[in-house]
Amino acid sequence: MTDVSPELLETVRTAYSGWIEADPGINAMYKRIRDGTATFEQANKFAEKSGQFLARAFGLIEQDMLPDGKMYYNIAMNVVMPACEMNYNVVAEMAQQVMKLENARNNVPLGARIAKMGRENIENIIDKLVAYETYDEGKWLLNEPIINNSITIVDDTIKENVEFQFKSGIEAVIERVAVAGCCDWCNDIAGTYDYSDVKNRGNDVYRRHNYCRCMVLYRKANRITNAHSKVDYADASAAMSAWQRSLSNRARQTPRERLAAAESRRQNR
Repeated sequence: MTDVSPELLETVRTAYSGWIEADPGINAMYKRIRDGTATFEQANKFAEKSGQFLARAFGLIEQDMLPDGKMYYNIAMNVVMPACEMNYNVVAEMAQQVMKLENARNNVPLGARIAKMGRENIENIIDKLVAYETYDEGKWLLNEPIINNSITIVDDTIKENVEFQFKSGIEAVIERVAVAGCCDWCNDIAGTYDYSDVKNRGNDVYRRHNYCRCMVLYRKANRITNAHSKVDYADASAAMSAWQRSLSNRARQTPRERLAAAESRRQNR
């Protein structure tokens, strides 16, 4: 049987790389890095868009391209894993560059660390994907979960650097606010923590599931950063106001949209 992995991987790589190179927003972000104006808010948008491009590239894979119409484990490991590594390299490098700029703005005399790739997250996606009898049944796993994983790379960069800074004597306070109607896990982890408390809980305060709307704040000096959206706020009041606006927007979702989001959260717990 012919191995279809090389051709599928080339299809995904070519499409992803082409969209990344041609996208005005992506190119604008690289320019912001060069001129020193890039922020984590923009890095988050970069990561989301990069993840969207990767998910879109995976969407070029059709069931009839696969043997028996199924995504077998060896194919997934030879296509999905290296494609996600490619996305990781792009996003992680960008996030590291933004952290360097943030350190300079905050007079932090430390280098910026790069987050490790969360291979176990990709392996989990692959395990779920190959469990389906047909590719069409499981291909949803190569959409929102892939985008979510891409955004998480920026979260992991913040986490990695907060730990490094804490060990170097620079303290941070992290707050997670649970939205109304969120899952039991999010309700349980909500609260305000010193970094040492966060570490003792296994860094759960940073973790996210698909469509999670909880707000994670990273406080350092006089700035507050939403660790999920990467938006900077002048104070806690401004951060809370933004969060309340996001709840209002969520309330305007149609019943079908809310049902789809709830189903995705249930599947990814």
